[in-house]
Amino acid sequence: MAKVLFVIPGTIFRHEPLGVMYLSSVLKEAGHETDLVIDGEEDLLATVRRFKPDVVGFSVTTGSQARAIELSNRIKGALSDTILCVMGGPHATFFPEVIYEEGVDGVCRGEGELAMLELANRLDANQDITNIANWWIKMGGQVFKNPVRPLIENVDAIPFPDRDLVAKYRRFSRCRVKHFITARGCPFDCSYCFNHAYRRLYRGKGKAVRRRSVDNVIEEIEEVRDKYDIALVYFSDDTFNILPQWVEEFVEKYRERIGLPFTCNLRADLVTPQMIRGLKEAGCVSILMGVETGNERLRIQLLKRRITDEQIVAACKLIKEQGMALLLYNILGLPTTELQHDLETLKFNARCAPDYAWASLFQPFPGTELGELSRKLGQFDGDINRLDPTFHKRSAIELPHKREVENLHKLFALLVQFPFLRPLMMVLIKVPNRGPIGLLYRGLFLLWKWYRYKTKIMPGI
Repeated sequence: MAKVLFVIPGTIFRHEPLGVMYLSSVLKEAGHETDLVIDGEEDLLATVRRFKPDVVGFSVTTGSQARAIELSNRIKGALSDTILCVMGGPHATFFPEVIYEEGVDGVCRGEGELAMLELANRLDANQDITNIANWWIKMGGQVFKNPVRPLIENVDAIPFPDRDLVAKYRRFSRCRVKHFITARGCPFDCSYCFNHAYRRLYRGKGKAVRRRSVDNVIEEIEEVRDKYDIALVYFSDDTFNILPQWVEEFVEKYRERIGLPFTCNLRADLVTPQMIRGLKEAGCVSILMGVETGNERLRIQLLKRRITDEQIVAACKLIKEQGMALLLYNILGLPTTELQHDLETLKFNARCAPDYAWASLFQPFPGTELGELSRKLGQFDGDINRLDPTFHKRSAIELPHKREVENLHKLFALLVQFPFLRPLMMVLIKVPNRGPIGLLYRGLFLLWKWYRYKTKIMPGI
């Protein structure tokens, strides 16, 4: 039996970490033992001393890799250099060169369930670990680079996420919102996203998009409902309506067998009146949908998100007519844009009348088309340690209107909701966002977000 300790480093993690929960369930099913540490929530070194893991696995997003490396070296320096410290997740997948950092023994690229299981099995059997698919392993001063294995075709065969793994944290055990994912992969090519790079990594290795059967999803929700206090089902899929026929079957079975309130992400150009009525009748209380920019040309040409203004407005109208709450996602401070483009986004959101207008500050992740464009334009120096994994602290690219866009971001949702504030907007966004003013703007941002989520997007939670 191998013992694997998962670590989530350097971020305020509020959603259930489904990635490591899936890994844990696969490992436990095979007889291995797992535990979890969320950085800042408990003493990592004390947990390592108590649990005595064979492997410490860091789940890393770009922006948290420096903290993961620091923690890995702390483990090796204070406890034992023989503990295998490895990294997985988006950053490890697209920046496997992190293997060359001191303290990093392995990097898992792509889907981790079978790769982590094989690593644990080989360690348990005292076998060679340098030739496992998906893994880059550093041993004896040499890095062994292995290709990825085929994608898991039958995703129904993967055990349900290990929710007991996170139960020791009150934020999860007491939270009545439970997260589920119904599909893997995405067929779209948005220029700010890694999906095109992920498909390139797995070219010839299986279907990029794989969806669980409706019955498999319903069975998981039933299991969670019977074991935990749950008031809202949150589907974390980027595009819940990617297969309209699947949604049609889902709403019928969900209404009959579950009946709990739920929320999901939709893509506007795939929305139909029948779909929205079905979701409402099944118990959907809120819809999340991406606008990204209120400038149609930028949305289609720069972001490669081929959705028109009319399609978004029509989808919003259908959703509001059915009485469901609506959240719209936006990105401010895009490369090649000016402040006027972000103001267009503000006005377009007001036209759509969402219950909450979320805005992210653009982060130029290297490896994405838009990240590379930012670098070529000289707006980003390529230093990934400057990137913000939470998307709402600061702009990572150099813009002539950087102060204005950072302030607009904090006030964006309020300005959409209260148009009478807009005459003051050009004054408010030019005020230096340091000291008390910065704290005030951030406080308004967090307070209004909390209030609208509590009363509209996730009512009663």
